[in-house]
Amino acid sequence: MNLVILVLFLLISIIHLYQSFHDLRKERAKTKPFLLITLLLFYLLSSKVKDIYLILALAFSWLGDVLLIFPGNRMFLAGGVLFSDCPFLFHHSFYGTNPLIAFLSASATHRYPIFSYLCESHADDPE
Repeated sequence: MNLVILVLFLLISIIHLYQSFHDLRKERAKTKPFLLITLLLFYLLSSKVKDIYLILALAFSWLGDVLLIFPGNRMFLAGGVLFSDCPFLFHHSFYGTNPLIAFLSASATHRYPIFSYLCESHADDPE
């Protein structure tokens, strides 16, 4: 089942990339909602340990994508607000720090990519 979901995700991704490359906006709007939902489904089915922050980050990203499809400032603003929470959620999921530190460092890594490198653990790096 996991392989089927992964192949479906890859197929939708390839179709979406083709549509993006050829600027097929109406067709792209039909595949965009399925990208993150299949990725989330793959994660839920294949991972033994479920990380709520990663699930929320993928869900907020998906909902943000869906809201950005519709015209209008309200939908665009709502999609942007959902996307603005995602760096915090992804960062907390992958770094596992307390929420305040994750929020501050996710904000910094979003604005200053070099900060992301500095926040990573380099214990295995040779000196």
